[in-house]
Amino acid sequence: MDFNQTEEQIMLRSAIERLVHSMCTPEKVRQWDRDGSYPEEVYAAMVDAGFVSMVVPAEPGAARFWRMWRQRS
Repeated sequence: MDFNQTEEQIMLRSAIERLVHSMCTPEKVRQWDRDGSYPEEVYAAMVDAGFVSMVVPAEPGAARFWRMWRQRS
């Protein structure tokens, strides 16, 4: 079994890392934790970037596709 990431997986991981590093500074994360708040702006950016509602192939024997979504308020 080949556990190396494909070029597409590497690009996706890199894009997500850039978004998270730019929007989720340690100071902001600490503040969200202290306030008990949810970073709606981060979620909105993830939606805009196409990271939410991505279709991901399921493992053999499971449902054909797994889909994650959340309606924006």
